[in-house]
Amino acid sequence: MAMPPRFKPSCPPDAHKVMRDPENSIRAALAVKISDAELQNGADNICQLLSAFSKTPLTLCSDTVRDAILKASKDAGITAAFVQLQPDGSARILGGDLLHDKSCPVCDLSADDAIADRYLEALGQEQIVVIPMAAMYILRSVATVYEWDRLLAGHFIAQYRDARKGLTDADRALLTDVRYGRQEPLKVKELSATAYAYLRLERKLFLQYPAQED
Repeated sequence: MAMPPRFKPSCPPDAHKVMRDPENSIRAALAVKISDAELQNGADNICQLLSAFSKTPLTLCSDTVRDAILKASKDAGITAAFVQLQPDGSARILGGDLLHDKSCPVCDLSADDAIADRYLEALGQEQIVVIPMAAMYILRSVATVYEWDRLLAGHFIAQYRDARKGLTDADRALLTDVRYGRQEPLKVKELSATAYAYLRLERKLFLQYPAQED
């Protein structure tokens, strides 16, 4: 597992929760897009990464990836659910605790270069928002911030936009190696300044802004 562990506080439950109502309503469900190519890293490793994203992760993937995740999900402690695309472009959610029969609109931002410009607006709409696996920790943390502070969430989205824009194919391969534990995170700074900027943002948001379920 490449992501750093979060330290569990010894304070009473709810001691650190914000004692006010959220400013913004998140109506979208985030779905992580997982390509078949990810299977070369092992389904157990994929599930470990998903477990840090959510204990009930929603994914958009092929039947091959779905079957592999289902086999490995129990050991990872996750209850996976899956997006099933419909002929009309909508989708249903299958499996896990999110099963429902009605169709939902889909906003696929997984391959969208303008994802940073559309993401916050997409969160407020009742739909499934598909995000790239490489950015799942950053975007989930931004969603957590957005619920309480839109301006701060916008600041982090701008940082994400800048960090993502500078990545090369070699940087993406390096970050994938870090994600799956094949490369030490501490070595990234000396290997690539642009990859390090992205990794630093990811780790900062992951540690400081966990999802509500955490």
